[in-house]
Amino acid sequence: MILFKNRKKNKKTVFVHIGFMKTGTTAIQHFLIDNNDILKKQDVRFSEVNHKAMNYLAFCLMDQIPPYIHHTLPVTRELLYLELVDEIRTCKESKIVISSEAFALLATNHFLDKSVVTQFKKLMSDVSAEFKIVAFVRRQDEYADSQYNQYIKTHNFHSLYSKSIEKFIAEKTYLFDFQGVLAHFLNVFGKGSLIVKAYDSMHLREDFCSTIGVKMNTNFSFSKKSNPRLSLQGLEIMKVLNLRGIDKSTSQKNNDLVSIVESQIESPVYSPSISIKSARKLMHDYYQHNKDISDLFFDGNTSWFDNEDSKIYTESRVQSDLTKDQINTLAESIWKNQSNNSK
Repeated sequence: MILFKNRKKNKKTVFVHIGFMKTGTTAIQHFLIDNNDILKKQDVRFSEVNHKAMNYLAFCLMDQIPPYIHHTLPVTRELLYLELVDEIRTCKESKIVISSEAFALLATNHFLDKSVVTQFKKLMSDVSAEFKIVAFVRRQDEYADSQYNQYIKTHNFHSLYSKSIEKFIAEKTYLFDFQGVLAHFLNVFGKGSLIVKAYDSMHLREDFCSTIGVKMNTNFSFSKKSNPRLSLQGLEIMKVLNLRGIDKSTSQKNNDLVSIVESQIESPVYSPSISIKSARKLMHDYYQHNKDISDLFFDGNTSWFDNEDSKIYTESRVQSDLTKDQINTLAESIWKNQSNNSK
């Protein structure tokens, strides 16, 4: 009886949070880091190896890492995962959380497809634990609007992006196929291992905590918005700067540039970039994909995507108050200032 109790006590669960992108991954990671000590008291550990590596934990699975990945480590994937496996095997907590939205990105057909999932499982094969794959999904039209803003603000992993949102949607179809990515994890880990939630920004932390078996605590600290979007005016200025090849070689330079751009705008506007026509077409194109996800993970409930209560349809479209000439003038001023500072 004593042996049985000890064996049960040592049973571990590894929660692998894969994103998707623009579903609050950064906020979840900040929550895990900021509340590390409190979470440990609830038998939950955010992997220290993951904290050190962040998205490199997934990107190191590529043979050639895209040039615009800001955070890398001077260690091979094999050594990094040996360190991760050792941490999981030796830590006293029974619930370990790994979080990187790059896992979902790399599981698209544009990158490594299913092979990234099989490779991850192989590298973790020495871990004697139950694996739970956690994913948040959201409407593709909201996702496209948010992701486009992110790509203009930062990069598209291989280069700086400056095209229209319509071209972005046409070029990046792989980003919207949530069903295809989930199918890879389902085939490798089994349906019972997947936990899929509808993204709700207002209750994100509560949803995540309930998923990993954590009770909400009044002592939890919550970081302020950690990945703010560009205003419509900022979006247009940044597109011009991206065309010029502005320096975004580090996350600090990128963040500083965003602050400089937004500081030039007197009355920022945050209306959606995607048109209602484009939004409806996108949702129509992925209706069956989303229906299949609903049947598998939401007991057929389609309310997370099959309605027009979204801000994409309810928010009025407000145009930027800057002319094209004003945008070019502001971009030119920022470009010159940044160029002089880099000399």
